[in-house]
Amino acid sequence: MSQSKRAAGIEKPTRPAGTNGELVIEDYAGVTLATIGKASLLDARDIQALARDLIALVTVRAKRKLVLDFTPVRQLSSQAIGMLLELHKQSKAIDGVVVLCGVNGQIRRLFELTKLDSLIRCYKDDAAALASFGVRVG
Repeated sequence: MSQSKRAAGIEKPTRPAGTNGELVIEDYAGVTLATIGKASLLDARDIQALARDLIALVTVRAKRKLVLDFTPVRQLSSQAIGMLLELHKQSKAIDGVVVLCGVNGQIRRLFELTKLDSLIRCYKDDAAALASFGVRVG
């Protein structure tokens, strides 16, 4: 968690059961920030576990405003893109919104190529993504 968020009195990060620290969840005034803790999303089991946890945020915990922070991620597979599409679909089903942040250049180009960026908005960093929901930090 950044110093500015800690200074703002934001809730302590949590890790859903079964993620082995690979997903850090923080709540900001009704917006959920989920930071992926892996540099590589190539392994099918890792992607399935991440998908299960993210989709549970939407379907079980009814999180309607979700920011997914890709800052640590340097590689991902087509299965990870499929996971993002499913997350988007599940979120729309409950009138929710998923946005991404911290997407590096190579992955951003992949999102543009696959047109994922036309479905899910991407922001420079978590502060900009949170601001898109009206949340100001630091």
